[in-house]
Amino acid sequence: MEGLVAFNHTSNTCPLAFAIALLSLFSQSLKATGMMLHYINGKPEKRDASFGSNVIHVHSSCIEWAPQVYFVGDNVKNLKPELARGTKLKCSRCGLKGAALGCYVKSCRRSYHFPCAKEIPKCRWDYEDFLVLCPAHSSVKFPSEKSRKAHSAAKFPN
Repeated sequence: MEGLVAFNHTSNTCPLAFAIALLSLFSQSLKATGMMLHYINGKPEKRDASFGSNVIHVHSSCIEWAPQVYFVGDNVKNLKPELARGTKLKCSRCGLKGAALGCYVKSCRRSYHFPCAKEIPKCRWDYEDFLVLCPAHSSVKFPSEKSRKAHSAAKFPN
């Protein structure tokens, strides 16, 4: 891991420096993925009840951007099937499995972990509909952009 200083009790590395490096790494990870959330049967669980065997743990940013997950009130729907789907998908950036966030273009096979996609400057984001376009398809219009154009044409006809 970049930025992480290994601590060995026989080395001269300061335990405080190690703790600071670890805290910095955790802070960067939290910023990229969001808070860890806990669900049982689609219902949010409090932190103190979050260690049971039937609890699903997921990062807030990852669940928001998972394309087949949706919410009804506070309850999450389709989480288990989406996790199963994501475990089969390799990230086009880092090569690890668990990459549920795919390019909006249906024929595109690129998938990403949410934080990996955020690190790619040429990915384009639709923050209203939670969609992403990979660099190869960044010129494609999102549905919200198409509807805005149609709305503008209707409002201001030639």
